[in-house]
Amino acid sequence: MMRQANPNIAVEEVKQIIYDTAYDLGSTGEDNDYGWGMIDAYECVIAAMATNNITFEFPNGLPDMVDPSGGTAVRVEVVGQSVDPEPGTGMLYYRTGGGAYTSTAMVEITPNVYDAVFPALDCLATVEYYFSADTVDGETVYHPFNAPDRVYAALVAKGIDVVFEDDFENDKGWRTSYSNLTGGRWQRGTPIEGNGAPATDYDGSGQCWLTELAYGKDVDGGPARLESPTFGVSDGGVILNFGYWHYSQYGVTDELEIEVSRNDGSTWVPATTYGHGTKWAAGSVRADDYVTASPNMKMRVLVSDNPDDSRTESGLDAFSVSNVYCDRMGLDVTPLIGGQNATLTVTDATSGNDVYFIYSLKGLGYKYVNSLAVVVDLAGPQLAGLAAADGSGTAELVVSVPNAASGKTVWFQGVESGRKTSTQSHKVN
Repeated sequence: MMRQANPNIAVEEVKQIIYDTAYDLGSTGEDNDYGWGMIDAYECVIAAMATNNITFEFPNGLPDMVDPSGGTAVRVEVVGQSVDPEPGTGMLYYRTGGGAYTSTAMVEITPNVYDAVFPALDCLATVEYYFSADTVDGETVYHPFNAPDRVYAALVAKGIDVVFEDDFENDKGWRTSYSNLTGGRWQRGTPIEGNGAPATDYDGSGQCWLTELAYGKDVDGGPARLESPTFGVSDGGVILNFGYWHYSQYGVTDELEIEVSRNDGSTWVPATTYGHGTKWAAGSVRADDYVTASPNMKMRVLVSDNPDDSRTESGLDAFSVSNVYCDRMGLDVTPLIGGQNATLTVTDATSGNDVYFIYSLKGLGYKYVNSLAVVVDLAGPQLAGLAAADGSGTAELVVSVPNAASGKTVWFQGVESGRKTSTQSHKVN
């Protein structure tokens, strides 16, 4: 912890700070009963920070996502500790695809306060980055301190839509299948702690999928397979997020396997595996690294105990599918008032293309539209009308809002061939 607070602190200095900040349990100072006393971790870190030369602060936080067209800015404040920072020396280092890092000077707003501005980058890539600044003594200090071995990372994209999510409190159509299994069938419910099984589910909602909801039961043989409902994505990247539990001890330990399919489970492609752990963990799979996005995608989880000589328990919870996109049209909806007209406007459409305006009173779902080669992100979509995009890429549709719609929530989306807007929900006044 002290080295994280001050990566340049010397070993002897670390030892002396621990001595100096220890809480005496007996006589003052070092004694034969308690040594220097009980270590005070908080005071140690505070003291280590005080000996640091400069630190980096991010008052607006660090981005999880960077705009592919460039311009995403990170505010960086370089603060002096034992030494003052040299103004005008702040640098940003970045790369995509695992190549060499590119360095660029950060824009200085006021002395030692910078904006680190990312350039245009390939959409759906992952950008890795770190920072540096010099002290007035001429030393270059990096952040994180052990960069480039440890760096920050962000996704290059315009935005993220959640296509499907399931906390497993209700049955949404997951299926199970087995081969050569004598114990540890997948079951949805509340965990029963013991012998490798968790005490609770992952997200606190109450239920999850586990291999046998009974004390002392675990996977024997297998594999035991848990297969998701079908979900569809027609553009951008597909990210699968979930909580997983995998306990495998004694004998030959086993792994939890994740596979993905783009054809409703006709064929499966291995994506990743997870080894033994003693607590729930967050899992994430970039599905389009393994299969091409389609309207018929699935994920499945496999677990086995082969040979049958270990205690193996697995679980899945809080599953969601996110669609990371780069090329979305914009959608604007004027206020919806019962008995009056409203205007639906799509921007950044392809000039001359027909834009379809759709709505739903059923909320979010999805439906693949073959004629448009796109997934509509609405349940029970209805066509409100269509309009051709003008030379600026704008398409407008005026709709009449029924009096009977007052108080209801309506979801809207605009679609052209191969492209769409994000969904919006609006309540009718």
